Amino acid sequence: MTRIVFFWVGPDVTIPSYLVKSLALFPDSDREIVQLTDQETPAIEGVTRVVRNRLSKNIMVARLESYAAVSIDERFSFFCDADLLFLDRLQLTAAPARDILIMRRPNNMLVKSHFPEHYPEFDGKTFLEVMPFLFGGIAVRNAAGFFPELLQICMRLPERFHRWYGDQVSLFEAYKLNPTAFGFLDSRVYQFPMKGVASPAELLSLRGSGVQVIHFKGSQYKTLMEPTYRNLAEAVRARAERKD
Repeated sequence: MTRIVFFWVGPDVTIPSYLVKSLALFPDSDREIVQLTDQETPAIEGVTRVVRNRLSKNIMVARLESYAAVSIDERFSFFCDADLLFLDRLQLTAAPARDILIMRRPNNMLVKSHFPEHYPEFDGKTFLEVMPFLFGGIAVRNAAGFFPELLQICMRLPERFHRWYGDQVSLFEAYKLNPTAFGFLDSRVYQFPMKGVASPAELLSLRGSGVQVIHFKGSQYKTLMEPTYRNLAEAVRARAERKD
């Protein structure tokens, strides 16, 4: 069984709804979709179950609290951002033989250490120096203590990291403690970056090249997901009709 887990809080669930709708384009009776949230956020149509917790007001802590409360077993659970669309059923069959699979950051630049507040730890530092791994897609099995450990690390950081960056910084700290526990997924497959609306042909081409998940980047991502999802639905329907 494949389990896909995402976190979202807030009254507007448009973004994660498109994530779930994209999964519905690729039916899988052996798949579980889990929404992690607070006590007030609406349930999203199409999820298998909703897990609600009383959460910190700080978003980094709240996400780690939610992740830490998930029971981890022998199957992979794929913890992902909500601003994604799936282009296929999730497959981790080619993944390395590790129980924690993460993704290396594919590019590098200086961290804006004064955004959204001052992080002196980042002055003059690049992302690869301080946050070399993405947090938007992590697959975990047989490692029940992993997210509780990240939560503990985050809680020891200065409070500004509870509001921003704490998840990625905590992940890097956990990696440095035990690097051999981690395997790696290809971000070009599981977090392909999108900065515009993809056409049906472009989406089929990405899928044909092995891309399973696309991740919307930039401040306009909310305006990109809906038209891209509609193009994806059109592409899937057209492909099915050609097969018939």
